[in-house]
Amino acid sequence: MFSFKRNQGTISVKKELETFLKKNNITSKGEVDKENGTTSYAFTYQGGYFVAEVDGDDSFVSVFYPSFKEVNTNHINEVRAACNNYNQCVKVLKFSYSIDDNGNTAHMHIAFSDDRIDDKSFSNKLAACFHYHRTISQWIDDSIKDTGNDSSDWETRLAKSKHKDYLIEEGEIKAQHGAPFTYRENDTVKFTLKLFLYTTFDLQDVIYKSLTLSNSQGVKVLTDHKDIALTSLPGLIVSDDASSWTSECATATLAYTMPHDDTVRHISMCVTQAGHDNISHYVRITATLVPDPVGPTRPRKELPRSTSVLTAVDKTSPKKKMDEVDYMWKETQIKHRDGEPLTDEQYLLWTIDNTNLAYNYYWGMRYFNEERYYDAILHLENLFFSIKPNFFADDGHYQELFYDVCYHLGFCYMEISNPIRAYYFLDIAVGSGNITHVMEHINVLANTGDARGLASIDRLEQNVQEMLKNDNDADVDKWNNLLEFLKRRKGFLFIEFNMLDEAEELFTSLLDHPNSHDYAIHELAHIKRLKEAQENP
Repeated sequence: MFSFKRNQGTISVKKELETFLKKNNITSKGEVDKENGTTSYAFTYQGGYFVAEVDGDDSFVSVFYPSFKEVNTNHINEVRAACNNYNQCVKVLKFSYSIDDNGNTAHMHIAFSDDRIDDKSFSNKLAACFHYHRTISQWIDDSIKDTGNDSSDWETRLAKSKHKDYLIEEGEIKAQHGAPFTYRENDTVKFTLKLFLYTTFDLQDVIYKSLTLSNSQGVKVLTDHKDIALTSLPGLIVSDDASSWTSECATATLAYTMPHDDTVRHISMCVTQAGHDNISHYVRITATLVPDPVGPTRPRKELPRSTSVLTAVDKTSPKKKMDEVDYMWKETQIKHRDGEPLTDEQYLLWTIDNTNLAYNYYWGMRYFNEERYYDAILHLENLFFSIKPNFFADDGHYQELFYDVCYHLGFCYMEISNPIRAYYFLDIAVGSGNITHVMEHINVLANTGDARGLASIDRLEQNVQEMLKNDNDADVDKWNNLLEFLKRRKGFLFIEFNMLDEAEELFTSLLDHPNSHDYAIHELAHIKRLKEAQENP
């Protein structure tokens, strides 16, 4: 088990955990271990079984997601490899396994620790357990399928893909130099304020008035348009050579106008440390777009738009990284030419046909899995605009890659609170027919309260029901899970459009479904509060 303790204070982690459970309508009574003083809470969250343990000092909580995957011990090497690889590349979760008493089955587990129970952060970590449950399960299933019942060559195959593993473990942001396939290129080496504003808030053609920067070295005001556009926010707290922190935190306030509009608007940005390792210094940037003042032409008060992104400053030179990818790419070309078998990773390099594109794919996915969604967007958009003209290529392999990139871009944009762009990419991705792509497309419609979501859900429900009726070989459990998901999303939209009776009827019908029970209880309680507020305004 892994854990950490904070300095003792007045905050009760136990109370915070109980508040979180109560807020999410989860019933769980703490059980105290008399020997070590820990308090354990077993609970179900969105269909997943968790155990939370608060230490005897009430200073931190360890959360376990046990036995999410069971694997025959004939494939223990795949289990070990999965735990090792994901422990190296995922910072906030730890992956482990245990073997049952008869020695036939390996049980895989996920765990994390926290010294505070922040509602959003804690929910995100629980959701991350589900994400890696799916990802690792698919990874292991695919590996077993490749090797059959014989996993004796697993370490040999791992050694052959050592270069790829090296890339995944690194955290550097790479430079591109004249990639022939790149039609529009994001700068993935140097963080610039101009690109940050475009990616997060869709701000283009901004007329910068001033940028006020403040950190431990003092206050500085920039007024030159170019200097402001090229400002590196991570550079406010990280040294130029990326070797150390120079400030614990920093703030930046931008004053700007738009073409044909002299109204001065403001964006407030906070830059804070988010940890470091031997390669990278991780930086959290939280930005708020301050609403325009209320006036005769704008009588309605707007809510501020905010986003928070994780980025990093790397110590390794871009050239070293590009040389490594170039070496790997050439190696796969030679192996394919000579008829040697390729691993999945090498096959991807070979099909992409270009080291720059492969680089953007690898690093885009690497940052995605680390929840560095802003950095992932920069790489994946480079890839999107590069392969888009080849969508109708005769061999068709660009289509699968293109849909996959669109899905991950849509997911990333939702995570940084830019639903308009998220919908653009997910509307493309849904054309693949991939269930995961379809579900995320429905998510963006539901989470943004888009009226088109109801019609889309109705069509999908009808298609799935017809398919189940006519296809005797269909995976019934998989499609029923999709139908439950669609019902939950439809109920959410019913509430958004004040169709409370319809929502209540739908969520009541889901109470008998284990995967939807807790969610349905939460939404029914919310509906009850809304109805009471309407009856007693």
